[in-house]
Amino acid sequence: MDYYKSGLIPKFWINEMKQQYKLKYENLLKNRENISRT
Repeated sequence: MDYYKSGLIPKFWINEMKQQYKLKYENLLKNRENISRT
C-alpha cells in the first residue's frame, strides 16, 4: 500500500497488467476472426 500513498506504482506491476490486457485483446481478435470465417 506504500506504493499508492507515495503515488509510485511498481513498473513490473504495470508491465504485468499490460501483458495481461494484450493477451486478452489478442485472443478476442482471434476469436472474432474465427467466428467471421465460419
